[in-house]
Amino acid sequence: MYDFLEEVLESKSNEEMEETIDFGGEEMPVWRLFDIVENHSIHHRGYSLVYMRMNGVAPKGYLGW
Repeated sequence: MYDFLEEVLESKSNEEMEETIDFGGEEMPVWRLFDIVENHSIHHRGYSLVYMRMNGVAPKGYLGW
C-alpha cells in the first residue's frame, strides 16, 4: 500500500495537491487525504497489536517511520 501511495504522491504536482475536493461532506485539499490514509492505517495497526497481545501473541518491536 505504501509503495502505491508513494507512486501516486510522486505523480502529483504541487498545484494538484492543493486542489480542493469534497470528502465526506467536507471540502479539503487533496494532500489532506494522504494524511487521513496514514492516520487510518496507524489506527488499525494499534488495534491489531492489542488483539494480538490479548491472544497471547507477542508482536515484534516496532521501529516507527
